[in-house]
Amino acid sequence: MKNKIFIILAAFFVLSTGLKADDNPEKKKTLEWYFNLGLSMGGSMPVPLPAEVRKIDSYNPKINPRIGVNTIYNLNSKWGISSELSLGIKGMRVTDHVKYMKTKVLVSEKGSQEQRQVDGYFVGKNMTNVNLQYLSLSVSGVYNFNEKWEVRAGIYAASILKSKFTGNVSDGYLRDGEPNGPIVTIEADNPATFDFSDNMRDFDAGFTFMGKYKINERLGVFVGFDWGLTDIFYRDQNPIQFKMQNLYGSFGVSYRIK
Repeated sequence: MKNKIFIILAAFFVLSTGLKADDNPEKKKTLEWYFNLGLSMGGSMPVPLPAEVRKIDSYNPKINPRIGVNTIYNLNSKWGISSELSLGIKGMRVTDHVKYMKTKVLVSEKGSQEQRQVDGYFVGKNMTNVNLQYLSLSVSGVYNFNEKWEVRAGIYAASILKSKFTGNVSDGYLRDGEPNGPIVTIEADNPATFDFSDNMRDFDAGFTFMGKYKINERLGVFVGFDWGLTDIFYRDQNPIQFKMQNLYGSFGVSYRIK
């Protein structure tokens, strides 16, 4: 499935960029190339927030750079087709209070290096750290309101080059095995840890949206949003009980190369 989506998007990318080979000089003028540099901000999260998440205590969007090469083929003065190949990072760190959140953690006695795995339902404080490195290809329709403003909407597919999903739980207790199972106390100064990085998908796909303001013929600024539709975990390896999606906005500058 992943390879099929990439082949389709790659075909659109080649088709749109290949139009520059046309011998008609008027058509050559309709092809534009841009270099995009920006930052991403958002989160890998369930939508909507489940009842298990009772309160968000803190959120750190991190510094997530992205670079991309973008080409636009203008069909006419209003409409166009855009394709972009980008490399970037997405990530966040969040602390929240949860109640009966299903999880799998490594627990140790205070002062001991030995750990044991406990699978159950946690009540207390949860800290999650997510980091994704990805290569993304998108295809969008472009609408120009005028010479300054444009909007885009389309689809994207991304190969996750490296992923990290780690964290800890503390200041609470875990019911071993079942919601009414034996209580395992997890103190604030001796958190239990988790690492679900190996359970994460190496692929993401969804919708992409962008708005852009052209300062002059070369330079512009943009804001965008990517709504991932795939669960960040493999279906048969999800260590928690709800689906999580990548929802990240972006902003930055765009420079016209030619």
